[in-house]
Formats: sequence, structure tokens, C-alpha cells
Amino acid sequence: MSLKTFDLRPLYLQVVDDFIGRIVSGVWPAGQFIASETEISRELGLSIGTVRRAFDILDQYGVLDRSQGKGTLILDASGEEASRRFVTFLDADGERVAGELDLIGASMSKADDAVAADLKIVAGSEILAMRRQRRHGGRIFLTEIAQSPFVPPAGARGAAALLEAAEARWFAHSLAVRMTETVSPIVADADDARVFGVPTGEPLLQLTRIIFSYDGVALERRVARCYLGQDLFYENS
Repeated sequence: MSLKTFDLRPLYLQVVDDFIGRIVSGVWPAGQFIASETEISRELGLSIGTVRRAFDILDQYGVLDRSQGKGTLILDASGEEASRRFVTFLDADGERVAGELDLIGASMSKADDAVAADLKIVAGSEILAMRRQRRHGGRIFLTEIAQSPFVPPAGARGAAALLEAAEARWFAHSLAVRMTETVSPIVADADDARVFGVPTGEPLLQLTRIIFSYDGVALERRVARCYLGQDLFYENS
């Protein structure tokens, strides 16, 4: 591992960066057992205490499974399964419901003041805007507009390339570990009525979510409109 001489953060946090880079890039793919802490500390030329502290953090993030006698297993830190940690919907049995995700479209956009503030970028910056919806029990229960600062290069912005970037989202760039969410009551407009199959004026929830990486970078902003109906419940604990 090559550490940056100007990086004044504690050494174990720099090691966390290195390990997360290995996971995100696929050097340590999901499902693989990796070398022991002793072997990795020897590889990096660092104390075992530093390596163990870095592993403790990754354990807290839910990307490692450390079993006595078996070793350290890399868990799936990308894709839709990983995003289930941010699910705030429950069914009647108390089970968390992510729903089936449908990507409706993707396009390039410019961040307005509100989006820029949430993503901690400069207003007017290019962003990738995505329209998505989620289904459960045979019905659409959520529609959302998501914005990401991770945009494809200028030469790869055809319709297919934008959809591919929208599918990858932040999974190809970093590891998300926390979310903030604000909830407000709204009522269904004509578009909501058509999508959710409810009368205009029906009570809905609006959820504004910001997904953050392990190092505090805002990865995605989502504004969702949700109709819970009789079979779903909202809980953000």
C-alpha cells in the first residue's frame, strides 16, 4: 500500500481507504475469503493493531464477515442488495420491503441550489438524474427522482450509456454507509393518481434521502413520493 505523505489522518483510516478501494474495484470481490490480519499487516508493513482497527470499521459497515476458524469473508457491498440497509418500509409482518426497482429513465441535468446544497457540490454542476419506481404486491408504491454527482464522461452520454451509468449509480465509486431522510405529508396530484391508482388529494408521503459514503461524501439525493396503501408501513429507526 502506498500512503500519501500529505495525508494527516490516522494511519488506520488510510488503511480503511485502501481496503475499500480493493472492495469497490473488485480486487477483493464479494464471496472471497481474504488473508488473515497477520498476513495483511506483513504485506503492508504495518502493525497488526492498525490493520485490525481498519477491519473493525469495515465490520461495522457490514462489508466483512469475520468468523473464528474460517477467516474474513468479503460481503456484497454493491448493488441493490447492499442498498437494503436503507429500507424504511415494512409489510404487515414487520419484514423490511425494498420492492422491485424499475429504472424509468436517465438524463444529464444541472444541479439547482437545493440539489447542490444536499450533494455538497457547486450549483450548476452536471449531475446524472434518474427516474425510478418501486413495486410491491403487484402495485407501484413509490416513485422517485434521484440525482448523482457521478456522471459519465462526455463521450459516453448516449441513451444506453446513461442508463448503464444509472444502473451502476454510486456502487462503482464508493461504499455507502449512512443515510439522512426527511419525511413530509403531501397529497396526490394528477400524475400520482395515475401511477398509484388513487384519487387526487389522497394522502402520500414525500421522502428526501441523501446517501453518504463512509468518508462523508454525498453519493445520491432522492426525492420520492410514496403511497403506503393498506399493506405497507413507514419506519425510520
